[in-house]
Amino acid sequence: MIVINGTSVEQISKLSGRAGRSPWMFRYVVMLLLSTLSLIVLGASVTREVQPIPGFSTPRVSPAEPTLIWLQQAHLFIAWVVGGLMLGLTGWLQWRVRRAWPRLLALAALLIVGLEGWLGMQGVHSSLPPVAAFFHASLAPVLLSILVAIAADVSAQKVRTQPLKDPGRPSFRSLTVIVSLLALLQVLLGAAYRHGLLGVLTHILNALVITLMVLVVSIPVIREFAGHASLRSAALGLAVVTALQVSLGFGTFIVLLIGSGSSTTLSILSVAHAATGALVLAAGVLLTIQVWQNLYSPNLRT
Repeated sequence: MIVINGTSVEQISKLSGRAGRSPWMFRYVVMLLLSTLSLIVLGASVTREVQPIPGFSTPRVSPAEPTLIWLQQAHLFIAWVVGGLMLGLTGWLQWRVRRAWPRLLALAALLIVGLEGWLGMQGVHSSLPPVAAFFHASLAPVLLSILVAIAADVSAQKVRTQPLKDPGRPSFRSLTVIVSLLALLQVLLGAAYRHGLLGVLTHILNALVITLMVLVVSIPVIREFAGHASLRSAALGLAVVTALQVSLGFGTFIVLLIGSGSSTTLSILSVAHAATGALVLAAGVLLTIQVWQNLYSPNLRT
């Protein structure tokens, strides 16, 4: 029998199981994540069809357009799916998990779902004011990141490995938090631009900053912890999705400059750009969680 600090692996597994981790629940959370991502894509598609991109002459689609009606109905259906799945997840976490932070995250996610639903229903009857539409577009990526954090907890190893020393100067812990905050700011700036509250220049400048920060964090993590699967995968995922996001943003801008604002290509690029923005935030949050779980700073008591 293998014993760790006086406790057998079997005992640790049983304790971890009682704490609330289970494979089927991880699959449930993944299904909720995919539904939320679909909701973001459909929401961006509805916004793209109804509202022209600020600063460019894109014709506004009639509310009776069949494509728009289909997108709105699909968006509403997935919203109900996300709401139902979120209720189930929240109830399960409150019942099965003893740790406070996953339960609080689930309650925060449920609150976001309720607020998103209320804003969405207001938009069914009449167009949302730009500020309300901005909040509606901004909360969904935050919801996705919260669900990623919950999924990371649900799928965490039952037997924790010994934390490694954080060799970064400044620490990877602090750098990943900065990356996540910059990614959140980028999501907010993108939503503000799409709904006509800000110009595109701020969004572009912050994109350059966050791209640089992702490179500063991801490449050293991949190099320093090449043998650590969780850290390497999270850092590589963040780098890849950030590169995709920058490419889509650049492509969208080029198409706007040289092509028709109403083209199918522009619609696909702009919607994909909005969706990958949410993925960058989620990937930044995931890397932050992995770093804080697997690294310790000798200057901090953890």
